[in-house]
Amino acid sequence: ALHLLLLQRELRRSLLVVTVGDPETERWERDLKTWRSWVGEETLRIDTLPSLDADPYQGLSPHLQVSCERVVALNHLLGPDPALILVPARSLFYYLPSPALFAASRLTIRPGEGLSPDRLCAVLIPAGYVRVEHVSSPGEFARRGGIVDLFLPQGEVPCRMEFYGEEVESIRSFNPETQRSMDRLEMLEILPVREISLGSPPLDTLQARLASMTGEAGAAQREALLEEIRQEGHFPGIESFARLMDPSAVTVTRFAPDALLVVEEPAAVLAEVRKGWEEILSTFEFSEAFGLPSPGEVFADSPTLEKELAAAPLVLSELPLTERPEE
Repeated sequence: ALHLLLLQRELRRSLLVVTVGDPETERWERDLKTWRSWVGEETLRIDTLPSLDADPYQGLSPHLQVSCERVVALNHLLGPDPALILVPARSLFYYLPSPALFAASRLTIRPGEGLSPDRLCAVLIPAGYVRVEHVSSPGEFARRGGIVDLFLPQGEVPCRMEFYGEEVESIRSFNPETQRSMDRLEMLEILPVREISLGSPPLDTLQARLASMTGEAGAAQREALLEEIRQEGHFPGIESFARLMDPSAVTVTRFAPDALLVVEEPAAVLAEVRKGWEEILSTFEFSEAFGLPSPGEVFADSPTLEKELAAAPLVLSELPLTERPEE
């Protein structure tokens, strides 16, 4: 961990560090944050891009916390300052929106700007925010008349926007337990919770792809998903379909081309990728999802990822300890 921090300081580039799994990621994060202050890099962003764990074939959407952690990491990768992003191997299967589309989904708000609560809420819901009565966790928002409370994915505390008609009158952070205002904010950067906000054209592109599929197998399920999109604007597991919503979607290693790719224990990472790909294929085969886009059309497949990992400029491996031979 120390050597990696010293390398990052010397290069002044973002690092994408691919780990085997969650236990290894947690160990890396703990060690890196411990050494960060020692080398004088307290401001270095250290984030994890966890596996999305969304499954369109079983109708599973990611946990809200996972979604928030991912968009924060992606935002730091696109930022002006170098970041160090830990990437568990199974996170590599999920395509990401193009950097341009992700950047366009961010919204900056300042007091005095023309914006109504209705328009703001119309942006938050497709972006994946969950409406609640009282915000308590990142990714939630609440509205009471001309007041909108918002807990940003990157926020430590929520913020409160007060509107006067169709104008933002003030923005303040507040304590969610006492509801007391804290600091006045001059600017608010709203990140999406979903990596691709479910508006047009992404939803139109996905609908066109599903509608273009022919054959009786899966026809009823495709129609059910299309109906959910028309009625609800989404369906469980839609987050996996980034590649079908954004023609310019990229793999994780291509999202920030200037970042240095680092692979921990390449043999173990490759084994995890192959195992994960087999599980995806099995899930598709044994689900009732025949007729939906195949895993090869939705996910980054094992051969693609193996090729990208093999091209990593830096690999990290522990040297095996051997006993000294007796003389």
